[in-house]
Amino acid sequence: MFPDNDRLLDLLGRPSEAARPPAAPEGLVIPADYADLAARLGAGVIDDHLRITVPDCPNPSFDLRQHIDDWRRALVDFREFGVVPDDYCRPGHELLAFTSTTDGVNLYWLATDGEPPEQWTVVLSDAGMDDWQQFDLPTSECLVAILTGDLRVDMLDHWLPRERHEFVEFAMPAV
Repeated sequence: MFPDNDRLLDLLGRPSEAARPPAAPEGLVIPADYADLAARLGAGVIDDHLRITVPDCPNPSFDLRQHIDDWRRALVDFREFGVVPDDYCRPGHELLAFTSTTDGVNLYWLATDGEPPEQWTVVLSDAGMDDWQQFDLPTSECLVAILTGDLRVDMLDHWLPRERHEFVEFAMPAV
């Protein structure tokens, strides 16, 4: 259903069998490709840098809903101080931070009123919010392009591209 997710799982050396279709998290609208990826991969870190957040994870560092909410509040202040570029502050536009790297690069969806989540683009900002890059790609396609080096992202070039990638899954606490 999402060939870019199959490719991403292959890059990470993970089984690519389809998970059961993820239930839409209550009150959380996200692109379907990312919902599928989160269900198939789980919470964790790619190459000790890029976090994969999932809805309602017990660890707040990997909880997608918490990440979006925390950054939604922070971005209000950042907009007031003029740190966020005007292109992302227009009426009907909202940055939704869906993940980050361990060194502070944030990845956002640029949600636009009236557009389905599958049409949202991906925006990255460096830790100091001085450098911003926007990619008009669906989430999974963007992640694959970043990891393969097909998409050059200066703020990530200290760890990318790599010949091999690794995913370390966040260990869920025993119930």
